[in-house]
Amino acid sequence: MFFTSPVATFTNMRRMLKPGGRLGFVCWRSMRENELDALCVEAAGLPINVDASPFSFESAAAIEQVLGLAGFYEIKVSAYDAQISCGDVEATLKVVTRVGALGKALRENPALLAEAEKPVRAALAAREQNGSVHLGAATWIVVATA
Repeated sequence: MFFTSPVATFTNMRRMLKPGGRLGFVCWRSMRENELDALCVEAAGLPINVDASPFSFESAAAIEQVLGLAGFYEIKVSAYDAQISCGDVEATLKVVTRVGALGKALRENPALLAEAEKPVRAALAAREQNGSVHLGAATWIVVATA
């Protein structure tokens, strides 16, 4: 998802596989589809596209095009949705302020934490059930043949 030249990168990966070898990976769909990032970024008052790099493969068509240009065939891109949890509100707050789109924004501008923490905690608390916060994660499961 962070490749400068995805076609060149996947072409190199294909060359490392023997004919008929299989490539498989999981990548994020769009930020909007991923509550884990979108809910927290929006609660913090940041633009939804604050860090789009983890979502560079958000389009199945784009993945298929990159892999096709890299010489892969039998490309299958399947959506996979899950509810994930880091635990209670405080445990989830600790994770989302350190990783993902919000975590990156806070690492780049630590002064934002003071303003972001309270509304993000409130947004997470609104999603807590039975002591755990569950947020939607939307990914692609990708397989292709060399």
